[in-house]
This record gives sequence, structure tokens and C-alpha cells, in this order.
Amino acid sequence: MQKIPKVIHYVWVGDKPLTTLAKNCIDSWKKYLPEYQLKLWNEKNSPMDNPYVVNMYKRKNWAFVADYIRFFVLEKEGGIYLDTDTEVLKSFDDLLESSAFFGRTKDQNVATGVIGVTPNHQLIKDILDVYNKDLEFSISNTSPKMLTAQLSKKEYPDVVIYDYQYFNPCSDGEDCSKEKLTLAYTINHWAESWVPFSRLRKALRRTGIMPILKKLK
Repeated sequence: MQKIPKVIHYVWVGDKPLTTLAKNCIDSWKKYLPEYQLKLWNEKNSPMDNPYVVNMYKRKNWAFVADYIRFFVLEKEGGIYLDTDTEVLKSFDDLLESSAFFGRTKDQNVATGVIGVTPNHQLIKDILDVYNKDLEFSISNTSPKMLTAQLSKKEYPDVVIYDYQYFNPCSDGEDCSKEKLTLAYTINHWAESWVPFSRLRKALRRTGIMPILKKLK
């Protein structure tokens, strides 16, 4: 079986420079994945003419732009995609034997902040087909929801989906103690650049209001 290539793909689009958080996370990739090639995807080397990308870029929905680019790149080249708010805690070498791996969040969605696949994987092709069928913009059309829905429609026996403890051990706003990191390869720092009023959301979390609002939904 073909192994997942030792390449880390990440996306940064828009007119703002990399944040301090993004730089720190990238430093962690270099520390724990020194043999992996890092590839930045931006306006210069990405499929900016794709209709979905054009639509999202006009709206400055950068994370939705990154949603398409990550799948486009992974389908062609394979490797590992990391969100720029993902901190790496240890080597990924023992994850590369499968043809594809993902991790769940605590709400049981399949997350897309950490993705590992071999080139030309059928699941990634199927996800791209969804995007290429004029997917309408909606804040609910996040890539984790789309991926989770696709996995429920069709069986992909070669895909490994890890429990939340491996890549998303701590929920949004939750304290991430060492006890929760026993199995963790990564930590998601939940930058939420794509969410409207993200600064307000973060302020609510600091006051303890956000967890209460989630329980009331």
C-alpha cells in the first residue's frame, strides 16, 4: 500500500500577514516533523479561478477558500494538511501507513484541520465533486460537516478516523490540561478566523458565557 507522503500543506490567503499563533504552530511542525516538507498555498499557486473559491474570496471568507484549496491540493499531491492554528505535539510517522486518516471532534464531526491522505484518494475526489456542483455559501456548509456527511453516505474502508483525543483533545474554550493530551498528536487552538463576531465569541468564552449559551441551544 502506498504511504502518505511526508509533506505538510497549509493555506494562507488574504491581505493579512501570518499571525503570531500561526507562526508558533508552524514552529511546532518544524520541531516535531523535521523530515517533512512544508508547502504554503496562497493566491500565487492555488486554483483561484474555481467558481467556489472566487465566490468565497470576494466575500473574504478566507477559511472557506482554504476549505477548497486543501482538498484540491491533497487530491493531486497527497500528504498532510494542517490548519495554521494546529500545534503539533509529536511525530506523525506512525500515521502514514493508512491511505487516509482524520480525527473527530468531541461533537463527533470529522474534523478537517488535520488530514492525511495518499494522492488521488476517492474520498477527496468525492468531496471536490460536492464543491464543484455550485455549492451555495452558508455558514453551516463547513468542511467538517460536509466531510462527515459524505462519510455517512458512502463507505471508504481504507479510511482511518481517530477519536477526538488524538487531534482535537480539547473543545473550543476548554482548558487543555496534560491529562487530556496523553494520546494527542495535535492541539487545535480554535482561531475561528472564519466565524462572524469571533472576537465577541472569544470574549464570551473568557467570561464563561459561551459554554452556557451552547448548553441552551
